[in-house]
Amino acid sequence: MVESKQADVDEAIAAIQAHFDRLQIGSRKQRTVTYSESEVSDYVRRVGIEYPGRYRENGARLVPPGMIFLPPARTYGLQEGPPMARGGFFTAAKRSYRRPVRLDETLTFDGELSEKFERGGYYYIVVRWTARGADGVEVGEGEEEHTLGSARKPRPS
Repeated sequence: MVESKQADVDEAIAAIQAHFDRLQIGSRKQRTVTYSESEVSDYVRRVGIEYPGRYRENGARLVPPGMIFLPPARTYGLQEGPPMARGGFFTAAKRSYRRPVRLDETLTFDGELSEKFERGGYYYIVVRWTARGADGVEVGEGEEEHTLGSARKPRPS
């Protein structure tokens, strides 16, 4: 059982390192996201937000701001591979929220990989991003540091 778990960790680390090595500082990506009723419902249930509660504007339901901050860094994260190589965790973030986002409003995230480094056995990336609505008006911006995956390289003995 222990050997199997270590094999999973080794596989995850290899996948993370390969992805990390491919990432180029200064590379840009764009991602379009539209938040549906079901996605918002799942999110608010998971995080325990009363919904729609105060998330209304002129009768329309709004997307909780926390959801808007999820796509940028994930765009550069691992989406496939062994479980410990997917996602990661945020370690630092500076974010600003400019205006409410309505359900079914399409946002475009423009992101740039500004930094990458290894520390304490984890691979880190820093992404700077801006989100705009279909009207071109800025919805938010941020800079986020997060790990690629949750697997950690063993420290040398």
